[in-house]
Amino acid sequence: MEAMVVTGLVSVIFAILVSILINSDTYWKTGQDKILEYSEARRVIDTIVKVIRDSNPSWNVNGTCYNVSISDNNTRIDAYVPLYNDDNTVNSLQKVTYKLDPSNSRQLLFKRGTDAETVVSAMVSNIVFGGSCDCTSSDAMNCNSVNTSCPAVRVFVATVKHDVFNLTTDVTLRNRVNLTLSNSTGIEEPEEGEF
Repeated sequence: MEAMVVTGLVSVIFAILVSILINSDTYWKTGQDKILEYSEARRVIDTIVKVIRDSNPSWNVNGTCYNVSISDNNTRIDAYVPLYNDDNTVNSLQKVTYKLDPSNSRQLLFKRGTDAETVVSAMVSNIVFGGSCDCTSSDAMNCNSVNTSCPAVRVFVATVKHDVFNLTTDVTLRNRVNLTLSNSTGIEEPEEGEF
């Protein structure tokens, strides 16, 4: 009888220990996923900021404007970044685009000029671009224009593995209103409708 009681107590203690280990492993994995989601959101934001902050809300070359534009559904941004000569003058403008992949909404795609598109992230559950402070509405994420009076873009990224993680930042563009581009400034962009 005593042996049965001892065996029963040992079994209960063993079951409690196993339950604690399983729960701690679950919490560990959840914590690791949150760190991964934060790191991915931060990496996506940093990548976007690094590229588009050098753009201008509106470049003018030979009377043609090359503006920063945001799609109507706010999941795509197009901007033109300068490529410089050795003497720090603008040689050409290169179109850069970030957008959600229409065939896989978890993928954020990037295209620079005529280069092949690349996948920036495959963990995006949502991305929203908007004018940061130039809109008449109180919600900047509803604005899809950026101009010289307020050269800033707001970027919202949500990543998801188990739980959604959100990160928002504002990018101030290098608004070069006094920079005159030469008539020979080249424009590098994909063909219409290519991307």
